[in-house]
Amino acid sequence: MPIEVLLKSGKDFNEAFKIMESVQENNESVAVSPFILAEMFHILRRQNKSFNLIKETLLDFLDSIGLTVLAINNKKLNEIIELSAKYEIDFVDASNKILMDEHGIKEIYSFDKDFDKFKNIKRLTSLK
Repeated sequence: MPIEVLLKSGKDFNEAFKIMESVQENNESVAVSPFILAEMFHILRRQNKSFNLIKETLLDFLDSIGLTVLAINNKKLNEIIELSAKYEIDFVDASNKILMDEHGIKEIYSFDKDFDKFKNIKRLTSLK
């Protein structure tokens, strides 16, 4: 979700913005892996944003009231790599899936259809 909002474009921008706004206002609670922050950082750098702006953007994101960042246990890294290869999904998606399983999370806000590969996950593209 934050990716679409950062890019400020694309067909999913409006819905992504509504979801992020709801999280920032604590109307919606979400959890993310720390790798989402790395993705945000890299997208902003590719757009030639300053490190100061990146810092402010990431800290602003972390201040979202309805946001929890889940820790990745080092022992899960092998599992993430295996899952990524098995389902041919990227590392961040695999880490999100592993964290979801670990924390009993069954829904994900995402426009990424890779999550449709998992029967125990419901992918949401708009607010509930």
